[in-house]
Amino acid sequence: ESLRESLARFFYHQKVNVPRDLHAVERIRMLFARALKYPMPTGKGDYGVRTNLKAGTDKLPASLLFFHATARAEKLWPEEYWIELAKLLAERNYRVWLPWGSQVEKERAKRIASEASNAEVLPRLDLLGLASMLMEVDGAVSVDTGLAHLSAALDVPTVSLYGPTRTELIGAYGQNQVHIQSSVGIDDTADPLAMMRSISPQTVASELQQLLPEAS
Repeated sequence: ESLRESLARFFYHQKVNVPRDLHAVERIRMLFARALKYPMPTGKGDYGVRTNLKAGTDKLPASLLFFHATARAEKLWPEEYWIELAKLLAERNYRVWLPWGSQVEKERAKRIASEASNAEVLPRLDLLGLASMLMEVDGAVSVDTGLAHLSAALDVPTVSLYGPTRTELIGAYGQNQVHIQSSVGIDDTADPLAMMRSISPQTVASELQQLLPEAS
């Protein structure tokens, strides 16, 4: 009953029920615990990734990564909101780094950087390059994208923005992770763009202020 592909259960010799209303990470933890018959761990899971990756020798000045890109347009946060958030962070002496993975994303990053003096477009980085940089910054802001989960796996303080997706099921899982869910309800009639627009830059800045120290 807990499978997405229910017909597959007829081919399994051993069946384990895992509630579908759990977070995806907790479902996997429970699945393995029940299948391999060990006690379900208590407390939040620890990826154990950061300690096995070597950070750079010099920590970057007070700064954040903005993960502004995502594969689905309805999950994008408005460009003018990114610009306003960058300006709010400038008041706290934080720099902003803008990664990109396609020409469309690069052009968006350039437009954001052109309006915010503390923002800079990065050269194109692969996943390992982004992981290395994540360990050198103070935090990140992300839309619903895989890079938010990378940030969580590396225990980087991150504020993630969610519109048409449910944080309780697939929100970035880890230490110092803040989820901002749209105030517009999730249902079949909701406008995804309106959902993302309901998350204000001031709200994100306020959450970051709780997560991060004042920059010098």
